[in-house]
Amino acid sequence: MPAYLVRYANDKVLVGVYCVENKRELIDLVDEEHDPHHCEYKRLPSGGLYWEQGKSAPMPLSPENAEARGPFGLPIEPPQFTEGWFDAFCTDSRGWRTLATVFEVMDVLTGGWNTPREPSEAK
Repeated sequence: MPAYLVRYANDKVLVGVYCVENKRELIDLVDEEHDPHHCEYKRLPSGGLYWEQGKSAPMPLSPENAEARGPFGLPIEPPQFTEGWFDAFCTDSRGWRTLATVFEVMDVLTGGWNTPREPSEAK
């Protein structure tokens, strides 16, 4: 399943990383907290996040039993990027695309009622 990096188009602030099958799913997930029509995205190359030896935590994470707190209040240190993801997050400004027009967002949120239909498809 492909992974995508999403940011706001105007100020380039990070929105998140999403693993989705298609653009409709990406719009839907971004819409849970942000305005997709203000965002842009790019597909991430192979890569990921990892924790240095001795700096991770047992899985599943349990914030209730944590003495030391890391990101998101979880008992875990910040991760490192693999080389491919480091480039995507930190150095490569190429490959960004507009995530969605207002009409595309409405189409996803309404289950397709806003999609233009050919006369033969109308019922």
